[in-house]
Amino acid sequence: MNFKSLIAGIFITTLTLSAFAQKGEVAIAKENIEKYLQMARSTPRLAAPFLKTTKDAVEKAILHEKTKDDPELWTMRASLYAEMAYNDSTSAAGKHITEAKKSLARVKELDPASDSKESIKRAKYTLYQKQLIAGKKAFDGKNYKAAHAEFTKGLEFMPGDTISNYYAGVAAQNTKDYKSAIKNYTEILSTNFSYMPDVYTNLGEAYAANKDTVAAIKVLGEGFAKYPKSNQLATREIELSINSGKHAEVIGKIETQMQTNPTNKYLPFYLGIAYASGNNAVKAEDAYKKALAVDPNFFEANLNTGSVIMNNGIDMYNAANKKYSGKSLNATQHAEYKALQKKATAEFDRALPYLIKATELDPKSKIAWSSLKSYYKAKSNNAKVAEVDAKLSSL
Repeated sequence: MNFKSLIAGIFITTLTLSAFAQKGEVAIAKENIEKYLQMARSTPRLAAPFLKTTKDAVEKAILHEKTKDDPELWTMRASLYAEMAYNDSTSAAGKHITEAKKSLARVKELDPASDSKESIKRAKYTLYQKQLIAGKKAFDGKNYKAAHAEFTKGLEFMPGDTISNYYAGVAAQNTKDYKSAIKNYTEILSTNFSYMPDVYTNLGEAYAANKDTVAAIKVLGEGFAKYPKSNQLATREIELSINSGKHAEVIGKIETQMQTNPTNKYLPFYLGIAYASGNNAVKAEDAYKKALAVDPNFFEANLNTGSVIMNNGIDMYNAANKKYSGKSLNATQHAEYKALQKKATAEFDRALPYLIKATELDPKSKIAWSSLKSYYKAKSNNAKVAEVDAKLSSL
């Protein structure tokens, strides 16, 4: 007997049997993972035995020289750990996600075209769902920093996903991470997301909060051009334009909006601000009164109506004093002086009902009480001035 040959034969046979064994593990894993995936969501307890069998077979096979580079095997492993992560509500879920990501990366190395395969898409979608659920849980609990982190992780598996981007943006905005919010919202702009007016509005707000008013007005304008029925886009663009001093530029836009939204009390209110900023008291008053016609209890419109009338009267009074006070006046000049003072006083009295209404609508408003005080000072009613001072001190 050739002992040497026998040894070689035994060695070769052993290798062959080992290779078959590993191929058998792959077959076992493949058979059991399908059963596990079918039952994992609906009947997790019944699926548990298939999970253990699959996991044992997969982990053995990926360690063997003959099967460690099998992309199908790594795909099964990715699917396995993705589903394990989805069904695990403990801290161990994070470890399962890590293993699933490791498997996905390995599949990509072994098969660059694997992203198009349904099994890989399913694994990624499962991981995405897991992160979406975690993000929503944190979001509902107002833990916005954690929510942003979870939604962002979900985007690793579903790049460009509109839901994750939107809620990641809102979460970032709530933590004042405006740069991240801008990034998330911007990625949605090229999509057909259902709530696109909200995206443009929030993006504009994020730019404004990030001290980039120019970009804010620009993106709000772009949004309104695409969604002309959106009151919030029009209103916010108008507000930012007014706040940035672009009063004249925004008047036409407000007037156009008023024609299509006659019951929107804010539009004529903003128009009044724009006209008042341009020192056009007559048109400002008219605009504020249009806002009050929609809502007589609109606090800011009452306050601004009274203030614009009061300021106009103060300007008249000061102009009369500048022209005539401290001078030797003839009868005609004296009559003119008195007439101007009377006209100014009439303006004060015309402002009074609006100023009183403002203090009634918001009794804690220092601005409202201070405006009313200016009326009593102009009327030289010291008792009322003292009364309002006491009120202001108590606030």
